[in-house]
Parts: sequence; C-alpha cells; structure tokens
Amino acid sequence: MNFKNIDESHQDNGENIHFLYNREERLKNAPKIVQDYYAGKVFNYDTGVKGLFKSLVSTKTNRFLLISIILFLIVGYSILKLKLSLKQSPSFTRCFKA
Repeated sequence: MNFKNIDESHQDNGENIHFLYNREERLKNAPKIVQDYYAGKVFNYDTGVKGLFKSLVSTKTNRFLLISIILFLIVGYSILKLKLSLKQSPSFTRCFKA
C-alpha cells in the first residue's frame, strides 16, 4: 500500500485545511498486528494450518469439540442400534402384542 501521494487536506467554508498527519509516526506506536497489516504480512487462513484434521486438532478447544462430537455420535449410534435390536427381538414383540 502506497500512501505517499494522498492529499490530506479539504475545503472548510472556503478555507483550505491541511491535517498534519504522519502515517509512519502513527504506525511506529501501533500494535504489531497493525504494523504487519500495513506491511502486507497479514495471516492468511489459506496459508495457515493445512488440512481438515490438522485444523480440528490445532488447539485445545478444537480437540475438545472434536472428541465431544465423536462421543455424541457413538452414543447416538449405540442407542439407535439398541432400539432396532430390541424391536426385532421376538421377546420384545411378544410383550407388546395385543
């Protein structure tokens, strides 16, 4: 980004007002993320963590969520299989026949 040739003045009631604003001075005191942004070193998510599995286990929170989802899927699948096996068993159908 080139900000050298930007006119930093405007007309106010016919009077030309010029703002004394130095971008380099402001960026010296800015946080590192702002300095990196203006230098073109912004973190790009495309070049960050590669792969779906790596992104799912990259942080502690992501690992916890992945394990929770897997456990919920296992419990749900087990309950579904248990219900289906009970419906197909002869003793279950005998108990509820009218």
